[in-house]
Amino acid sequence: MTRHRLLALGLMVAVACSGSPVGPSGPFGPSGVIYFGYHTPGTALNAVWQVRPDGSGVGRVPHPGDFVSAPHVGLSGRWLAYGAGDIVLADLTNPPGSPELPEMTITSGGDRSYPLVSPSGQLVANTYFGSEPDLRGIRISRTDQSGIETLLTPPSRQTSAGDRAIGWFPGEDSLLISQEPDGYREYSIIHTDGTGKRPIGIPRVNEFVSVALSPTGRLVALAADGTAPIGSEVSRTVTIYDLATGRPLRSIIVEESVYQVLWSPDERFLAYVPTTVPEDPFDLAIVELATGARTVVLDIPGLISSPVWVNAPPAL
Repeated sequence: MTRHRLLALGLMVAVACSGSPVGPSGPFGPSGVIYFGYHTPGTALNAVWQVRPDGSGVGRVPHPGDFVSAPHVGLSGRWLAYGAGDIVLADLTNPPGSPELPEMTITSGGDRSYPLVSPSGQLVANTYFGSEPDLRGIRISRTDQSGIETLLTPPSRQTSAGDRAIGWFPGEDSLLISQEPDGYREYSIIHTDGTGKRPIGIPRVNEFVSVALSPTGRLVALAADGTAPIGSEVSRTVTIYDLATGRPLRSIIVEESVYQVLWSPDERFLAYVPTTVPEDPFDLAIVELATGARTVVLDIPGLISSPVWVNAPPAL
């Protein structure tokens, strides 16, 4: 069974192996820290972990949640948001040595996931996927616990639970979002007040793909169509598009089928998670765009998801 089909069903399935997460050591160019969701083998718990881009510093980020869905950290590296029924926000700048991070719940009503923290940390986009179709869609919640929300996808459209925010643009006045009106994903830019929606010029794709907006909002990295056979060249290709024109700028072919892709903060590197479970030879690799050189960062006895790369000191 492939990794994308497991996670598309919202399942976190442990790989039958034991040990602790270990990353390779040694110098490597990029800086910052990569956060990711991690399912501990042999347990029913999902937690947030971190690793430096050189593979060092692997460890759990302390938080009280036993089941963490789709964690995301804002570009500043301060705010961690994750789904736990509602959306919970944690401050990663809490002094080291504190047993838990201060947390606050910023939504109500449950059935929330796919949080996306704005660069300033003042807003969190998230998806309501509950049993009331007229309420489903992407929402923007404030992190000041005011309860004020903006619904980006109109309830009258009866949007699917698959609608989600992909990336914030600088200035926080608009978002890149994805929707699935007929079984294929469409990507659009929309203002944070719900107006001005316009499609971007990248291909409509099958649901099981990964799309990443670069930190400057200039580029989009699109992983291959998830229906492609595992190991095929199509499944191993990541294409970079110019967002303004929709024109493909280059394609990168790696050695493994790609499940998730993400940008480095300086846009000089892409990181990716391979697709297959449990046959994947590792869990996270980094590719330098200028040279195509690949470095394996993480090989862990379990399943990782929702990685995000920020230019900030580690939380531990």
